[in-house]
This record gives sequence, C-alpha cells and structure tokens, in this order.
Amino acid sequence: MKILSAQQIREADKQTIQNEPISSIDLMERAVSKLFESIDASYSDDSSFAIFCGKGNNGGDGLALARWLFQNDYFVQVFIIEHSDSASEDFKENYKRLSDLEVGVLHISAAAEIPERDDDTVLIDAMLGSGLSRPLEGLLADVVKSLNTLQNERLAIDIPTGLFADDNSENSFDVIFKADVTLTFQCPKLSMVHKDTAHLVGQIEVLDINLDEAFIERTFSLYSYLIPDQVADLYKPREKFSYKGTYGHALLIAGSYGSLGAALMSGKACLRSGAGLLTAFIPKCGVEIYQSALPEAMVISSDNEEVISGLPDLEKYNAVGVGPGLGTSSEASKTLENLLGAFDGKMVLDADALNILAANPDFVNKLSTQTILTPHPGEFKRLLGLQELKPDYLERLREFAKKHSIIVVLKDAITAIAAPDGQIYFMDYGTPALAKGGSGDVLTGIITGLLASGYEPLHATKLGVYLQGIAAHFASDETSEEACLATDVIHNLGKAFRTLS
Repeated sequence: MKILSAQQIREADKQTIQNEPISSIDLMERAVSKLFESIDASYSDDSSFAIFCGKGNNGGDGLALARWLFQNDYFVQVFIIEHSDSASEDFKENYKRLSDLEVGVLHISAAAEIPERDDDTVLIDAMLGSGLSRPLEGLLADVVKSLNTLQNERLAIDIPTGLFADDNSENSFDVIFKADVTLTFQCPKLSMVHKDTAHLVGQIEVLDINLDEAFIERTFSLYSYLIPDQVADLYKPREKFSYKGTYGHALLIAGSYGSLGAALMSGKACLRSGAGLLTAFIPKCGVEIYQSALPEAMVISSDNEEVISGLPDLEKYNAVGVGPGLGTSSEASKTLENLLGAFDGKMVLDADALNILAANPDFVNKLSTQTILTPHPGEFKRLLGLQELKPDYLERLREFAKKHSIIVVLKDAITAIAAPDGQIYFMDYGTPALAKGGSGDVLTGIITGLLASGYEPLHATKLGVYLQGIAAHFASDETSEEACLATDVIHNLGKAFRTLS
C-alpha cells in the first residue's frame, strides 16, 4: 500500500471525482459510510460520541458521521469550532442535512465554552484534515490543548488536527490532537509512521474509499505501508515431496562467555522459521550448553574458550546470521572482517556485529549485496557516526541502504525497511512486549532461517518482521506485555505462520 503525500491525495480525490464520475459530496458520503462501519464494529450500542468539527471538508466528514451515528441510535453531540468566518461547500451541505435531525449542535468560539463530558464519551476529531501546512494557533490550538488534557478515548478522522501529513520538522507538537485511534482514508500519511510523530496517531486503520485505482497505481512514491495480505503473498508453503536439504543450511556465528543465551535464542528462532539445518559456530565454553538446549542444531566450536575466533568452511551454507551475543573482542572483529571477505551470499548482521561495523567503518564497504542489517535506532545512529537521529533520519536510512546496495531494517514500534533501490517499507506490527532483551536475537534467527530456506533477502526481511510482531502479539495475549519473554515469542512463531496460509 503506497504512502502518498498530501498533494498526491488531493489529486487522487480530484481524479476520482472527474473520472468515476462522482460529486464531491457523494464521495464524502462514501468515505463517511466507511467511517461509520469501522466505528459501529468497534463500539457498543450504548457508546456516546462528541464530534469536534472544523469548517472545512474534515468538518464536513464529522457532520456527516454525526448524522450516520444518530440515525443508527448512537448518542452524539456536535461541537463546531468557529475558527473561520467561511466554510466549505460540503460542510455547508452536511450542516443542512444534520439540521433536519434532533442532534445537539454547539458552536464554540472559545475553548472555555466546551462543556465537561463524561469520561466514557469518545471524542472525535474532525477539525482539520491533511492539507495543514503551518502550526495551529488561536482558537484551534486552544481547543486541541484542552481536549488533550481529558482522559476520554480520542479518535481522529483521516489525520489528527495539527499534524502535517508529510514533514513535521517545523511543527509544534504541543498543539497536535493526540489520538488513540486514527481512521485514515485510502492510505496512511508519512507522519503516521515517522518515529517522531507516530505516537500522536495511535492505532492506524486504513479505510478504502475507492479512490481512482489507476491514478494511485501510476503515482510514484518512495514509501509503502505493508498490510497483512501483502506479506501473505510472499509466503511459500512447504512442498509435500521435500526434505531437510530443500530448506537450506544456516550458519549462526554468535555467542561469547556470559552471552550464550543470545546465540541460543537466535538458533531456536532460526529453526522455528523453517531452516532445514542449522550449524552454530560458538566459543568452546558454550558447546555443551548449546547441544543440550538445542539438540536439533549442529555445533562447531572456535579455538577460543570464551570468544569467537577463526572461521569455519563457509561453502555449504545458504545463509549466515552473525552478531547475537558475539561481543566486540579483537577476535570477534577479525572473524567478522574475514567473513565479509570470504562470503558473498545471504547474510544478516545484528547486535555486536553492528557495533563492530560502527567501530570499523571500512568494513561496511565489504558487505555483499545480499546483506541485511537490523539495527535499532541507537545502533543505526552509531553506524552513521551521529549523536542523535534528526527528523531527516528516513533520508539517511535510504541513502545508507542505496550507497552500500544492502537492506537496512530500522527496528522500532513501526519498523522501517530500506531497500537498495531507495524504497522504504513500513511495518506496523510491533508491540511493547518486544521491549525486552533477546528480541533482536530472535529477529536475526527468524530472518536467517527464512533466507536459508530459499527466500530472497527483501522477502525474508518483510516476512521476518511480520512473523516476529505477530508472534509477540500471540505471546503477550497468553501472558502480558510486561511478562512476555523473547522465548515466548519463539514458541508462538507457529501461530504466526498460520496467519499467512
């Protein structure tokens, strides 16, 4: 699913109106029917709603939604924010249609005029849409600040008021409506997945309002938002007449004294993700532990008792994962350097492998074009040699992946995957349950297993991020977000795979 700019969305609306053809007011009605369907499916019959409307087309959406809710026996009140002397034509038409019904409408000229509400009332933001290009001020800013102090659930129509659709580097975050849920039309906006502003949007639900499909198809975008159906299309079910060799042999280079758990979790995740065979290359101190805890894996030990040193013969391996618990010793650094010079196949680098890269920038130039890096923001910042990631971090991510012809997975609540061709794919499957030691090791194992079993790097990356996120949701449902462990995520990978078939 493409992420379009505010200008591209306006053009999609225009093309739909001209080519379908359909009037603007009827297109708005179609959009609102989708809004109502989502709300009706999510809230109980006794729910009450307070809709705050601006005087443009977003406000028109709000007025039309109030009509739909009232006609379906929900309790609804409307508050029109008098921030302008003029109103859009579609706002005026929907105001006229609503006036024929017994819906309470209050015109607000000052934030203090907003009456107190029951905490159970859902606040719906229909004040401003995606066309905003300067920070809120005056009445709208006052209203947004007032609403943000309330404990009520907050829902935004299309985009939270005050949030710019594209670039918020010059915006004021304290005057943006803080939504728990955003019901957005046709496609997400970039600000909804940007790490600096995604927290203002809450849960995203994309409503297909049937904008001109041909126009969207031919419209160029560097950004995509991957939905489950798109991920499922990448999945390759196992063939009946196959054997372990069909699904490849993975090599995991991991572990050091005191950090063998990372190597174990990564190995378990690798096998749970479909690799036919796994060999773990670990320090001598871990051999007995590893073979006892993961008998399905083969083990090769390095010459060193406590850290990785040397390198096994790489010829028979279809994919290599390196980094979990590796440490940053001189021996481990030399191993990584030798690996990059000797192996040009599919490879995943995470954790200490990334720290070694950051400490040895010349190593980056040795990465093969089938390499996947999986940094969290702190690791990515170190890779770039920066003190902090600024609002332009997506451009830095794109440039890094293109320059080195690799895939970079910037792990976060909404993960960004940068491909060598400059495309960035956002995957919104994260959960606070993954904010726990071992989660990165598990993702390394998952992607390595998928690579070994035959997936191309970009497909393995997308599938891996999805599978980990969905497995974490299953795991936290069984325990809680606080109690969920990385090993619980591994145990739920089977359930995650079933969602693909």
